[in-house]
Amino acid sequence: MAMVMRSLIELKFWANFISESPAKATQFLHEASIDARELFQRLEKVVPPDTYQLDPIPGKRVPVEPSGEKEALIWKICSKLVHPTSWVINDLEGTVYNAEQRKVLSIYVLYYGWGIVSIFHKIDWVE
Repeated sequence: MAMVMRSLIELKFWANFISESPAKATQFLHEASIDARELFQRLEKVVPPDTYQLDPIPGKRVPVEPSGEKEALIWKICSKLVHPTSWVINDLEGTVYNAEQRKVLSIYVLYYGWGIVSIFHKIDWVE
């Protein structure tokens, strides 16, 4: 649930980002190239020099930022639950297996999922 929630916060960020302007949508498309460049740079460190060549990729990575304090808190909690942190390792019952926490995260998953859909589709429930 935490991985889904954390991903939804990031997806919400990107949905808002690309819907701001065509330039931002294009910038988002370049993120894949930036990812490839960063992976290639790490690959270069483990293979002999000049084994591979990569065309220059312009641009800087756009940092994903949670919007607001509540979202930043949910993001941090989800990050702690997703990664093997001391908090999770030392308290599985109180973190990963915590029923109340799962309920809260499931509500936020629905809330954020619907919010992301509504960024691109304005649904009028009144006929």
